[in-house]
Amino acid sequence: GADDCGNGYHCDKGDKCTSGGGCIPLDAEKCPNGGYCDKGSVDCGH
Repeated sequence: GADDCGNGYHCDKGDKCTSGGGCIPLDAEKCPNGGYCDKGSVDCGH
């Protein structure tokens, strides 16, 4: 069950589309640097 992002990308179930194209996990959050990371990840600078 893939979701069509509307921009040529398809995400697997449990992922969501990003505005720039591509997929991230549903529980990912946006980082201050504009990227994405897993929720609570140290990579996000929390």
